[in-house]
Amino acid sequence: MSLMDFVVGESIIVDLKATGKEEAIREMVGSLHRAGGWANDDLESVIRAILGREELGSTGMARVWLFLTRGTRP
Repeated sequence: MSLMDFVVGESIIVDLKATGKEEAIREMVGSLHRAGGWANDDLESVIRAILGREELGSTGMARVWLFLTRGTRP
């Protein structure tokens, strides 16, 4: 199994508009949703679950999205 088995090409965001962690999570989840990731009624529960996990301790999402979208290291 490779990383590409988990990548949904249609959900890739080349120019993320978010400037904060929650905004970035919402933008990324929305992109995956539009690519057929899950049903409309699951959207907020997915976002809440990710934000809840972030409250337990950062998963590094903020640094990762900056690296992937800006092309620079944090």
